[in-house]
Amino acid sequence: EFDWALKNGAVPGGRILANAGSHPHKNASLINCTVGPIMQDSMVGILDTVKDVGITLAAGCGSGVDVTTLRPRGAMVSGAGAETSGPIPFLGIFSEMCSTITSAGSRRGALHGVMGVWHPSVMEFIRAKNDGKTLQQFNLSVLVTDEFMDAVRDDAPWELVFPATLAEAGDVDCVKIWWRSWPASSDEYTRLL
Repeated sequence: EFDWALKNGAVPGGRILANAGSHPHKNASLINCTVGPIMQDSMVGILDTVKDVGITLAAGCGSGVDVTTLRPRGAMVSGAGAETSGPIPFLGIFSEMCSTITSAGSRRGALHGVMGVWHPSVMEFIRAKNDGKTLQQFNLSVLVTDEFMDAVRDDAPWELVFPATLAEAGDVDCVKIWWRSWPASSDEYTRLL
């Protein structure tokens, strides 16, 4: 059936062309791209995601990484008494890991990084590859919303926000608070301006 499809005009993705029929010789996937689980905003969560992405790349798939859930540069790390370096340096860990893995023995891995347009680190994210050296294994995309596009059309201000638990919010003077569940946890979070 696969031969018939090829002879009749089907053009499969690159991983299918590279890996179809190779199973006795290598353990490779026919999936071009995957999207990982929501990354938890903790060292264990980040490193678990690095491991999962590494295994995915080794099987011959590209992988998407959403860093919207990682707190912005300068946010406090609870229990460490320090500030976080933000999501961009953590993407660097993924990029370096990717550059060392040859996907299923035939090519370098490919990564796709995404960040929400409301994240306080979005401008750093947009400029991350400007030096021609940083995050070279990544394609980067900003997740935009209808509200953002409306703000662009109306030349209106756009507020950058990041969720915090009520305990993290403490005495922060907030202009607005939005209540919602953050996708990385079942706990209630506030989105702070």
